[in-house]
Amino acid sequence: MRAGIFYIFSDLHEQIKIKKMQNDFFSLVSPLFKVEEVQKYDFSCCDLVIISVLTGGTENQFIEIWPDLQNSGRPFILVAFNNDNSLPATLEIKTWLNEHNIAAPIVHGDLESIAQKLALQVEIHQTKAAIARETAGVIGDPSDWLIASNPDYRELEKKLGIRFNLIPMTEFKNLLNNLKETESADFSKAFARFFEGKDPIEYKKAEKIYLALEKALHNYCLTSLTIRCFDILESETTTGCLALSLLNDKGIVAGCEGDVPTLVSMIIARHATKKPVFMANPSRLSENEIVLAHCTAPCSMLEDFTIDTHFESDTGLAVSGLLPQGPVTLFKIDPRAESYVLSEGKIVQFEHEKNLCRTQVRAIFEGIEDRLLKKPLGNHQVLIQGHYGQKIKELCDLLKIKPAW
Repeated sequence: MRAGIFYIFSDLHEQIKIKKMQNDFFSLVSPLFKVEEVQKYDFSCCDLVIISVLTGGTENQFIEIWPDLQNSGRPFILVAFNNDNSLPATLEIKTWLNEHNIAAPIVHGDLESIAQKLALQVEIHQTKAAIARETAGVIGDPSDWLIASNPDYRELEKKLGIRFNLIPMTEFKNLLNNLKETESADFSKAFARFFEGKDPIEYKKAEKIYLALEKALHNYCLTSLTIRCFDILESETTTGCLALSLLNDKGIVAGCEGDVPTLVSMIIARHATKKPVFMANPSRLSENEIVLAHCTAPCSMLEDFTIDTHFESDTGLAVSGLLPQGPVTLFKIDPRAESYVLSEGKIVQFEHEKNLCRTQVRAIFEGIEDRLLKKPLGNHQVLIQGHYGQKIKELCDLLKIKPAW
């Protein structure tokens, strides 16, 4: 992404001083992200415009450049400095923009803090662009029990840019039945050691699901997917848990149960953090504590794991492990990408239980019981290792998704 800086300043100010301000500012931001100075009103040369309000008395200058800025269609950021009446002028400009329902954030502070805040804004805009390049496969309909998680594909595509390819389960089963490949080196590297000296039938059935999902990714030009996985359980007497776990570890966001809002939440979280994420069910709540569990955790998130059967059916194969103690972020959006839930907390010690999905987490989030019982946004939540609340909030602000909590 190319950022372009456009300076506005009053002719009443000493030009030598103005030039020094420009040079000092550019020298601070140029090492942090790709940037150039915009000449005249040619805003089409960049992907993101940084309007640097160097002095007061510049409000009408902004009005002069507005038609060209608007026609360029480029997003823009206002920068207000700590001197020369930059901030009051920027606030006047921002008020004008608000009156015309035009979104533009203000970045303010000393030069060093402005540079760091702009670097974050550039990263957030890059993340938004990456999300808009996603093509998500929805293999089969959402599971029947997802009564509040039916997606509005048109609204999601309009707001986020994600394209959805709806693939009937019959087409996936055709891929499965017509596979020419019989082995996957990646799948073997991840899981074969657990089956040494054992009957390979269950392993081979799980590997076949992985190969078919790889084929679907290729054939339909997908970058992410979710699948109505319980249909596989019925027809193939196996599960997609290992396959989905491995795809997430490879950087391909993959969800289960055909849950599209959770898939989109995972896509947003993955692009925002550059980390694999865990789609999980809340199993119990008590004031500030939550236990979550599911069978498809990316193995790279776990301090240790083994292979077990799928919990509800006691069939097929699933990842069974614990996430290490430490900081964690919980996140989820609604089916229309209008609101989101977000909280930072920490994973704490937990003894593995037999009556839960195989990978289990106990975490502390302030007020989680009250918040989640009042506004859950569905039965699945997304976990990210580390604290990423501010970055995800900034991204959701840019995407015009509002906090539900």
